[in-house]
Parts: sequence; structure tokens; C-alpha cells
Amino acid sequence: MKNTPRVGVVGAGSLGFHHIRILRDLPGIEFSGFVESRAERRTEVEKELRVRSHVTLDGLLEASDAVVIVVPTSSHFAVASAAIERGQHVFIEKPITTTLEEADILLDLARKKGVMVQIGHIERFNRAVRAALPHVNSPRFIDSERLAPFSPRGSGVAVVLDLMIHDIDLLLTLVGSEARTRIARVWLAKKPRKRRALPRDMPAPASTRAMCRPRPLHPLPARPTTTMSAKHVALAMGAQTSGSSGRPRLWARRKVSGPTAME
Repeated sequence: MKNTPRVGVVGAGSLGFHHIRILRDLPGIEFSGFVESRAERRTEVEKELRVRSHVTLDGLLEASDAVVIVVPTSSHFAVASAAIERGQHVFIEKPITTTLEEADILLDLARKKGVMVQIGHIERFNRAVRAALPHVNSPRFIDSERLAPFSPRGSGVAVVLDLMIHDIDLLLTLVGSEARTRIARVWLAKKPRKRRALPRDMPAPASTRAMCRPRPLHPLPARPTTTMSAKHVALAMGAQTSGSSGRPRLWARRKVSGPTAME
């Protein structure tokens, strides 16, 4: 790799656009361009951001030392494999792949090639989460909701991989340990008044009870999370839209309670 790493972007959709915009102006790297399978979208982004585009993935990989992968989840494995095979570092938007088997293969390949694989679990860097972390000490119970209007962008995978995966990562960040226990069940509502239960493994650190509730059909986005520790300190944190501006309102507060059933 050169002294100044060349970084490119695969995918120029709604999220890929912002990766391109930020990398274009990021100091310390050389932005090597982007690739987008839709010719009309590729031309649109190229003109709006005044950046270089590539017609093929091979063309971008040839010009890059590392790539940011922002394509539909079903294509993560194929695109990341091609980049890693060339010895390139990859940043993959969550979820890493559609299956655990594909994820294991990617990580094994990365170890053999000596490259880094990073996944876009950004919720742990949310300002409200960072503000609340100093107050979180050995949490015993965590309740996390993730409310969002429906978006077809994430509909290619289960709601667990699209939304709840943020809360699982946040859960592990708050507890600060690896998962030792697995629980169980996710309720999905396809239509009003019609629900079905699907068994699904979700990690939960030992000695911590957690409830994660993603709701992909909510009219307003919000991410409230509440924790309770053995010292009876409850914390709430999240981000939600407020007013007509649509700007996020971040908050973190500490509330001291009396003895609880968590003792």
C-alpha cells in the first residue's frame, strides 16, 4: 500500500452517496472513485459530487487499496470476497453478510490475506450513547426499541439483521463482555392483527437481561434505550425526530430509583 491509501466506494445508493461525499473530502486518503451498477445513478452522483466513477468493480479495485462496500446485503459476500482476494481492506455496511457461514468464510479469508474487515456498527458512537456510557455500571436490565418508518432499502433481509443488529451491538457495548447466553424469539407483524413468531438466536451477555424491539413500520424514527444497574441507576438514551425540522434530538439522563426486583 502507498503512503497515502487509496479508498473507493462500491455502491452509490442513498447511503453510498454519503460515504462518497465524506471520503471525497477526508484528509489523509486519496479517494479513488466509486462504482455503481446503474448507469443513470452513476452519472448523477459523478456530476453532483464531481468525483471519478468506474464502470466495473474490477476497475475500482485496480485503483484502490481499500473499499467501502455499500451494496444490498445479498451482494456483500461476493463484493467483499473479490476485494479481500486482492489484499484490500474492506469496510462493509451492516450486516456483514446474509448468513453466519458467509461471514466466517470472509473472516478466514481476511486472516489469510492479512487485511482488515470492519463493519458499520455505528450506534455505539451515537453521541447520546457516548454521553450515557460513563453512568453505565454492570447493567442488569436493558430495554431497547428501534422505531423507523418502512424503507425498502433494508427489506432484503430480516428485521433482525436490518434493525435489531444495531441494538445487539449496543447491548454488547454497554455490558462490555462477550455473549454467553442465547435467547430466543422475534415477533414479526406482516399485517395488522396478524403476527407470527420466528425462533431466532440473539446474544445476551451473562447476568444481563435484555429486550430488543425493532419496529420497522413506525411513523416516526426513534431509538430509546433504558438500562438499569445493580445500583438502581436507570439511564435512558436515544435519538428521535422533534418538530417539523426533522432534526435529531439527542438526550441522556440519569434517574436514581429505590430498591427494585433486580437485586
